[in-house]
Amino acid sequence: MSMGLTFAKKHGYEVRANQELIAMGVGNVVGGCFSCLPLACSLSRSVIQDQTGGVSQIASLVSASLVVITLMWIGPFFSALPRCVLAGVIIVALKPMFMQIKELKKFSKQGKLEMFTWISTFLCVVLIDIDIGLLIGVCVSLLALYIKGLKPYSCLLGYMPEAPGIYMDMNQHRNVMQVPDTRIFRYCGSLNFATSLFFRRALYESLGLDKSNNSSSQTDKAKSNYVLVAQNGANETNGPIVDYSFKFLILDFSMLGHIDVAGCSTLSDINKELKARGARLLLASPMDRVYDTLVHSMALREGPFEIFPTLHDAVEYVTACRSS
Repeated sequence: MSMGLTFAKKHGYEVRANQELIAMGVGNVVGGCFSCLPLACSLSRSVIQDQTGGVSQIASLVSASLVVITLMWIGPFFSALPRCVLAGVIIVALKPMFMQIKELKKFSKQGKLEMFTWISTFLCVVLIDIDIGLLIGVCVSLLALYIKGLKPYSCLLGYMPEAPGIYMDMNQHRNVMQVPDTRIFRYCGSLNFATSLFFRRALYESLGLDKSNNSSSQTDKAKSNYVLVAQNGANETNGPIVDYSFKFLILDFSMLGHIDVAGCSTLSDINKELKARGARLLLASPMDRVYDTLVHSMALREGPFEIFPTLHDAVEYVTACRSS
């Protein structure tokens, strides 16, 4: 999954963990009945196949065919080839992975715990082995999450007509009104590598947006990155009826306790996606350390983000933009 997420981020697609792991498990179960080797991940082969342009299972079929041909007939011609040649090919292919050491500066600015996690994982993968290194990295990351606390909660906010400046959960209060052309999304907890997918999914569901993962066969229908989600009867009994067209999205970070590099990258991606559909992203009420992390991330070419000290200031700014 770590390799899959790395290539997914590089090529701009999403990986479903359950789907991939179930497929690998079924493959191992079936292969185990015929004395096959278990399926696993090869760091060097995956990088080499990606650099040679392989994008589908056909590439694996071609690679397996070449391996069979080499073992059966061409192998003797390579018997005198020094092993350093193969090592050179692998090192050149893994050069982008080793160059990730430049990201250490970015992680060091986010906090000592993030830097320790990155260094321990990197050194264990390089010096010991990839499986042991990833296992140690996962354990350190889980320990970090346990320390910081992980209880994400999210909702859409609206204002009280009789008390301007007070914003309440629209699912819990019937009298709240939605700011015109604006959506206010509150997220509680931590925004990091483990919760970034949950944050994105909760945000899209609250906004009535569903990010479609279109295939090449969906030619004309796949031009739009977003489709409106039908909300038939969702708000007939509880809460007001929500219009899902908006021009401003305000993220209320007053209850966000921590954000890391992956969280800032997620916000940057959301910002770009909103600009593509003609909307703007505003951040409101960040805590001191969250604000510092956002500022550091902008210095490292993330964002840029429009940050406001309070939620009401962001709403007033939106109102001024709408009236001008």
